[in-house]
Amino acid sequence: MSTSDPSNSGVTGECTAGDSIFRIPRADQQDDAHTNRIYCLRVSPNFLVTGGYDRTVRVWSKSSRSLALPPLTGYQSSVLSVEVSEDLDVICSGDGDGQILIWSLSKGNLLSTDRTAKLWQILGDDAEHMRLSHRHTLTGHEWSILASQIHNGRAVTSSKDCVRVWSLEDRSCLEVISNFSCVSDFQVIPESGGLQIVGSCTDSHARIIDLANEKELACLSGHVGVARIAKVHVSPLVPGYRIVSAGWDGTVRLWTLDAGGEKWQCIRVIEFSDAVLTPFGKEVELFEIEGEEFIDVKNRAKRVFDMQIDGTVAYVVGEGAEIVAFDLDVEEAD
Repeated sequence: MSTSDPSNSGVTGECTAGDSIFRIPRADQQDDAHTNRIYCLRVSPNFLVTGGYDRTVRVWSKSSRSLALPPLTGYQSSVLSVEVSEDLDVICSGDGDGQILIWSLSKGNLLSTDRTAKLWQILGDDAEHMRLSHRHTLTGHEWSILASQIHNGRAVTSSKDCVRVWSLEDRSCLEVISNFSCVSDFQVIPESGGLQIVGSCTDSHARIIDLANEKELACLSGHVGVARIAKVHVSPLVPGYRIVSAGWDGTVRLWTLDAGGEKWQCIRVIEFSDAVLTPFGKEVELFEIEGEEFIDVKNRAKRVFDMQIDGTVAYVVGEGAEIVAFDLDVEEAD
């Protein structure tokens, strides 16, 4: 296993000049990769943190594109969610058994375990004296919470049953929005003039939704099957913002408004499935030879499970052993 110094700094999320795609770990360090599909991913200034079916969390150095720590173990089932903070020096992670493990980012040692979802407040004026204080436990969803975000004194959560907006002051539920397909992931659109989100939905669409008015502002169609992730991307190349979505069809799609500023259009389709070196998904193909039908099963990374945007780079994970990174501002060579 190759490891790098967790204190390394001065790293950006940019690809090598002229490069539109790279992978973590590098091709010569595939022994350090996850041993099965990757379910979750988070990005910090210097690190990438992943968790997956192999019941491990792995911390990667952006600069060396290799492991920064030995794999973190101790989970009872697949790791389904991770969060990382370099300021607080913590990694928070949760598995399919309902267990929450909190680790030290710099040392890799286990700090605590829990089985309840809570809202925490960061106290302290500087990084050295920062600490977490439990503030609220939010209850109301009837299904597992799929995504959450804090924005302007409110918390937004999504589940199979609905999207809920909560007050951070008294933990009361301010809005319940249930007139859309299940929102599997979302991001609050910054400077939208209200509380608007771009969400990925299980009916194959990405949607821009005005939560305050419970109104759909746009529907982005193109994915086949579940649209798993949707993110906002701000680029100096275009005014306003773009939308990046990824789905179980193995594609990442880049969307922008047309010249009239009225309709969203897909301007680029990136094939995650073709970029993975070690796939774990299965693709079934039917074919016929001399009147007889045959079935061919191939290993292929069909589904995307998570994606994070860092600068111009989209880091994508799914049914593969590695992280695949695409530069959103660089077109692939033909």
